Amino acid sequence: MQPLAPMPTEAALFEEAAAFLDMNTQTPFDSVQVFNTGKFPSSESIELLSAIDSPVSHSFRDEVDVENGPQSDKLRRQKEALRRQKQRQRRKDERESLQREGIELALQLQRLKQAIESNAGTNRASVQLSNYYWRDCATKQRDERLAAEAEQKRLVAATNVQATYIDNLTKLLERRASTSLQESWAPGIRDSKRLRVETSDDAVFTALHKEVDDDYARVDELLRECCMDELSMGIRNSVRRNEESGEVEYLEHVNKCIQPFDYETTYTSVWKVAGHPHRQLDREVFAGAAGQENTIAVKFRLERTLTTGTKVSIKQWLVVRRFIEEDRVFHGWKIYSEGEGILRGIYSDETGWIRVRPTSDRFGTWTEAIVRQVPVLFSTCTSKPGGSVVGVFRRMLQDKIDEDEKRLRGAMEGLMIEDTLTIVDEYLVGSCIKPRKRTQTINNLVNAKFSPHDDVEDLTTKSSGSEWEAALGKNGLETNDLRKKIPGS
Repeated sequence: MQPLAPMPTEAALFEEAAAFLDMNTQTPFDSVQVFNTGKFPSSESIELLSAIDSPVSHSFRDEVDVENGPQSDKLRRQKEALRRQKQRQRRKDERESLQREGIELALQLQRLKQAIESNAGTNRASVQLSNYYWRDCATKQRDERLAAEAEQKRLVAATNVQATYIDNLTKLLERRASTSLQESWAPGIRDSKRLRVETSDDAVFTALHKEVDDDYARVDELLRECCMDELSMGIRNSVRRNEESGEVEYLEHVNKCIQPFDYETTYTSVWKVAGHPHRQLDREVFAGAAGQENTIAVKFRLERTLTTGTKVSIKQWLVVRRFIEEDRVFHGWKIYSEGEGILRGIYSDETGWIRVRPTSDRFGTWTEAIVRQVPVLFSTCTSKPGGSVVGVFRRMLQDKIDEDEKRLRGAMEGLMIEDTLTIVDEYLVGSCIKPRKRTQTINNLVNAKFSPHDDVEDLTTKSSGSEWEAALGKNGLETNDLRKKIPGS
């Protein structure tokens, strides 16, 4: 709103009005001086002037003007002075009225300004409070929506996992049922319907036992398929995919190496560690395999803590069978893995074979392993790569394979080293060596040949060199007879 112009003062208005009247008043008596006495005319004068101004008296005025010239001029001047005085009074009243109205308008304007300012402050505060309120409401609704979407995704993923799990398990049981459920491998379970609703540990162990026996019939075909005889020593990992769909069928792990120990010692040591003795968490032994010499059946649990702090676990059923043939021993096993907790509904089948056979010179032993792992539900979850429950399940199984290989290899080598040192100790005892000197000799052999950091190739190199003689020579012993008993010498 534009500010009002300042009100003129009384003196300024009066001077302006007087100047206007003097400029616009035309009278024949301008040269006549009117003396301002400061008093209003008397009532007789006013009546006389009124009588003079009346229409009836015009004719008479004319006559009087003619007859009484000086007197009429006086009356005319008085009348003119009175008229001017009335005009000034009227303008003064109008000016005072305008001034009062201006004051009232100024007060009203001030009140309006104050009201506007007050309303503006109130509006700003109310708008700000309103913004805060709606912002909080929007934030709360957004958080609720995100939580609902996350819960929906979790439920959908869990539903998909369970649906696929049920579908795959149904197909697996139907396939097993189609091969005829016999009492020899599934005692107490006579039809597939009962198997579907009563999958006990006994049923799992007997089913795995039968699968190992069935796979043994085609073990030679499996070795030819992997070209095991042509492979060089080392480890090979590969992925087998379906040619049509491109989905992963199984992961294959092949390991071929030579042990610097005799054949019997090697396959005996391999069997001692075949039951995964390092897996002791919730370990249970299947009672049905207790009386079988070449069968191991155990159940245990794997646990891991994720980077998020969540604990996950996998339950595994392991069945290992040993088949002894001429100049070779086969170990076949089946591992059925089932997720627990957030991994529930995801499972995997693992099939493995180890062939133990002597080298051509019979100074060492070949150990050839094939492991095939079927990763169920590899393409079921739709979460980010590496962050899905299937990814966690797969990594746990892969870590388990690597850890088992390391533990079993170390334990097997330790057992074979103990057997070899036992032979050395027996020889030293037969040679009537004093206990102190015999212990020193064993220590020299361990330090010279069996370092815990040595690889298999290093052990082979040391066993065929002169380190045996150097170790025994420290005690003045002959090595000819000992060489015949120590493998790899």
